[in-house]
Amino acid sequence: MTPHHPSKDGTGKPTPFDAAGSRLAAAMTFKGELSGSGPLVIDGCFKGSIRCPEADLTIGSAAQVEADIVAANVEVAGTVTGNLQASGRIVIASQARMSGDLCAGRVAIQDGARFKGTVKITRPAT
Repeated sequence: MTPHHPSKDGTGKPTPFDAAGSRLAAAMTFKGELSGSGPLVIDGCFKGSIRCPEADLTIGSAAQVEADIVAANVEVAGTVTGNLQASGRIVIASQARMSGDLCAGRVAIQDGARFKGTVKITRPAT
């Protein structure tokens, strides 16, 4: 069960930011290790490692990321250098640039995406 955090507006109802989870804005740069359990959106520059195995990660079209990433699901629209591992799926959008290895149950690389690396499709243990 996810812990309840009061909304920023004090009503107890989720605000749009609450629903989106955490965000690294386009004007921000972060270097280091990042871990968590809620959804994460990166629109800025990130260098290091990201570990959120139970959460979804979105890398926006303006984002510049150098990291090895572990998440539940990953959607890449920006530029990523590093390896991605997802328990669910990885989507590389048409405008994305990706250099690194992908490992997930499902992988989609859209037409127009630039991708250099390997793809490994995993199956859940039975």
